Amino acid sequence: MNKTGRSGRAARRTRAQWSALIEQYGQSTQTQTAFCTARGLPISSFTKALRRERENSVAVEHTCAFVPVLVDGAAEHAQSPVWDVELTLGAGMVLRIRSV
Repeated sequence: MNKTGRSGRAARRTRAQWSALIEQYGQSTQTQTAFCTARGLPISSFTKALRRERENSVAVEHTCAFVPVLVDGAAEHAQSPVWDVELTLGAGMVLRIRSV
């Protein structure tokens, strides 16, 4: 894959090509350096593509901000006009919401 043009620079790869290489790397047992050396890839370009791929996968995981919540016994309390919600946020913080 290390084809050079007239300028002597390595050929540019598309994001799809980098994604395929990163997938191959994920399935290999090689270090990044060994993987890149075996394929004639510049390590700096590979690590940049790997970082971009990881950032994109994290962004995709956070696209859905709302998650449906099912509460056991919710039907029992559906007729009740009073309700309480308590969220433990960590670090000793608790958010309490009460209906009156």
